[in-house]
This record gives sequence, structure tokens and C-alpha cells, in this order.
Amino acid sequence: MTETEALRRLAASKDPTVVVCLHAPPSYRGGVATRVTRRVDDSQPVVVTGWETARSPRLAPVDSDLVKTVGLPDDEPLPEALFDVVDKVGARLAVHA
Repeated sequence: MTETEALRRLAASKDPTVVVCLHAPPSYRGGVATRVTRRVDDSQPVVVTGWETARSPRLAPVDSDLVKTVGLPDDEPLPEALFDVVDKVGARLAVHA
């Protein structure tokens, strides 16, 4: 199964999806995750997060009711940064529930 197929299956599940990338090169597949999920089902909340998402010229940050791009801070330990993201995502998804 390719990565795109896996993302399509996630999108077809109708469950909220959080895509987390911790190393995000400019060609990061998070962009694919956003495009695939939005194309398959525009009602599904998605979060794409990574250090490079806000800096990469090839991966423009996306911010809407359905897709949220979140940068992880460089000055915060990874576990705390991820906890903050999950906490914020939970609050955001609760609004959609």
C-alpha cells in the first residue's frame, strides 16, 4: 500500500485525522496528506504539523476550519510541544463535534 492509499483510507474512515511530521523536509508528504484528505472528504478535520511546514516555500501553511497547519516550537522539548498540539487539536475537534 502506498502512502497516498493509506491516506485515502484514513480520509474514507470519516474519523478526525492528525498528521504529525517531526522532520518535514520541503517535499514532506504532509502536503499530500492535506490535498488527498481535502479531495476525498472536505468535511474531515485534519492537522498537519512539523517544524518545516511554516518555513518551507514549497509547503504553504494551510489554515481553515478543515485543515490546520501547526508549527512545533524549536525552544520547547518535543514531548511538551506534541502534548500542546494534541491538547489544541482536541479542543478544536470538540468544536466540530
